[in-house]
Amino acid sequence: MLECASNLACAGAEPLGLTNCLNFGNPEKPHIAWQLTRAVEGLSDACEALGVPVVGGNVSLYNEGGGGPIYPTPIVGMVGKLPDPEAAAGSGFASEGDQIALLGPFTPSLAGSELEKLRGELAAGLSAVDLQLQARTLALLRQTVRGGGLSSAHDISDGGLACALAECCIAGGIGARVDVAPLLARLSADDPDLALFGESVGGVLVSGPLETIEGLASEAAGESLILLGEVGGDSLALTAGVATLNVPVEEARAAYEGGLPDRFS
Repeated sequence: MLECASNLACAGAEPLGLTNCLNFGNPEKPHIAWQLTRAVEGLSDACEALGVPVVGGNVSLYNEGGGGPIYPTPIVGMVGKLPDPEAAAGSGFASEGDQIALLGPFTPSLAGSELEKLRGELAAGLSAVDLQLQARTLALLRQTVRGGGLSSAHDISDGGLACALAECCIAGGIGARVDVAPLLARLSADDPDLALFGESVGGVLVSGPLETIEGLASEAAGESLILLGEVGGDSLALTAGVATLNVPVEEARAAYEGGLPDRFS
C-alpha cells in the first residue's frame, strides 16, 4: 500500500481510495488465519495514517497445492487526484549535472528482498514501519513535485536502490554517478549489498538542480534527505565502499527490455 501511495506522490497526486485482493491459503489453519488477520490490520493502520478509504476489495482463500500454501499476498490498487499533470516529474533522470538525492526514512533490509530470494533464503520477519513519518514524507514529496522544481522522482521498490537507479537511467536515457557511502553511514553498516539491494518502504530517488535539492533538504528535516551523486554520462557508475559497479545504460536497457523472449518478432 505504501508503495502505491509513493507512486502517486512521485507524480504529485493525492490518494483518494484503494481496492484490494487478499490472497491466502486455508484460513481454517491457525497460521494462515494469523497471516490474514495481520495483513488486514496492517492495511487498516496504513489507511488510517494516510487518510485513504477502502472503496472495494476481494478475497481469494484456500490457495494451496502439494507444496503447501502460497505466500501471503495482499494486492493493492490505489487511485489519486493530480491537480496539474504538467507539473508532474517523470521517473527518468533528465539533465546532465542534476543532483541525485534519497528522500525519506529509507532503512533497507535484505529480509524479504529479491536478493534474499535469489539466494534461496527467507528471513523470519520484516522491520517495523513508522506510518506517521511515511505520511509526512509523502506529503512533502507531493508538495515538491507540484512545485515543478524536480526533474524526476521515482520510488525504491523491488531490487532496492541499485535497481531503482538503473530504472531512472533507462527511463531517461542518461547515466549517473552515485556513491552510497552516505546511506551506509546512516545505517551504521559496511555491507554494500545492504545499501544497493536492500529493500524497504519510504525511499524515493529525486533529481534536480542543486538549489531545488537544497531547498528540499531544508524542508525534509525529520523525513531526511541525503545526496548520493549526480546525473551524467552514458553509464550507471556505483560506488559502495571498496566495491564499484559500472554498467552502460544501453546494456542495462537491453537486460531490462529483453528479460522475456520476444514472441512476436
